[in-house]
Amino acid sequence: MKDDVTMDAPEFFKCVVRPNYDAFGQRRDDIRLVWNAAVSMNSIAEWVALHRLGYPQLIEAELTCEANEIRKTYPTLQSLNSQVTPLKHVRSLRGIKKVDLPVTSIQSSTAYLPDDPLTWEELAVVTDEAFKTVSQFDELK
Repeated sequence: MKDDVTMDAPEFFKCVVRPNYDAFGQRRDDIRLVWNAAVSMNSIAEWVALHRLGYPQLIEAELTCEANEIRKTYPTLQSLNSQVTPLKHVRSLRGIKKVDLPVTSIQSSTAYLPDDPLTWEELAVVTDEAFKTVSQFDELK
């Protein structure tokens, strides 16, 4: 099932997600900590998908499809993904094509002010809700 040299979903949750979330819980006024907690937790869908699919050699589309199904099943994870996309890509953009079409900025990580937790309060709330959700996953125990 799992290759011995790779981290699995429970290890990722235990060694990365939980410590990031716990650190954020200790310092809720630190944007770096909520950022780390949210981004690492957002990848839980992919880790659980790998777990469910048995860690085989996959084509990316299979993994993406399963991860998207997990997010659809758990709206909190879908919401977290929407909040994290601008963190990973600076902006969440629509309308990007190979032809010259207008690009519309939907959301931006540049709107988060490091010294003003009110600007990232929604991200913190969604991160808390997502942690409660993923903590219940059998695949992470």
